[in-house]
Amino acid sequence: MDNVLDFVQLKKNQNDLIGDLCSDLLRDEEFNVLQNDEDRIAYIKNLPFSHPATTDAVRLFLDKC
Repeated sequence: MDNVLDFVQLKKNQNDLIGDLCSDLLRDEEFNVLQNDEDRIAYIKNLPFSHPATTDAVRLFLDKC
């Protein structure tokens, strides 16, 4: 079971920072080719944080995932 991918799919339409992040991740080709949760979490942790909302979304995502 891919817990991270399941979580992303479940939350993609949520109207908040996590939903926005999940929706963005599903459009990201680099994220979609990853094969396991460990690689997906590492990818998410290494996202460029150009806006404070991105940092907040990733922090919330990792807390809930």
